[in-house]
Amino acid sequence: MKRRTIFSQLSNLDKSVLPGDFILVILSILVVLVATLYPFNFSFPDTFSVPELVASFDNSSFFKDQVNNVLLFAPLGFGFASLLERIRMKPIIQFLAVILVSAGLSFTVEALQVFLPSRTPTPADIFNNTIGGLVGLICFYLWNPQSFIYTLIHRENSRASNSIKKLT
Repeated sequence: MKRRTIFSQLSNLDKSVLPGDFILVILSILVVLVATLYPFNFSFPDTFSVPELVASFDNSSFFKDQVNNVLLFAPLGFGFASLLERIRMKPIIQFLAVILVSAGLSFTVEALQVFLPSRTPTPADIFNNTIGGLVGLICFYLWNPQSFIYTLIHRENSRASNSIKKLT
């Protein structure tokens, strides 16, 4: 989709009232930042290098942390999917956008946690947070039957689906 089309769709939103999905996205981001970066006691080393950054990522993660990470990012995926649906983005674009936003926010938080002595960043957190965003997207489609049915009908009438029907 062309950049102008996306911006024109965004400009068509009702500017007099902040929509609920927009508020949900903003609140979700704020909750993620507070929950993952509190107590905000950043300490920056005298010397810093990328290998030190990579080495500071711990590879261990507990099941409870994984579940919490998924649940923490699910509202973000839900709200962002709703926002994209309202501006009539295609489902595949919604899927990719939720992945990019969830992974991007998660990577940012994990990189900032390197500078928090009370926090331990892990690569698994980035993965689990991204999965949380996708869980939110799936919940949105299950909760919003109109979007879910549209996706199923679109999938049923897609070129790939018709090609498979011809083969069988």
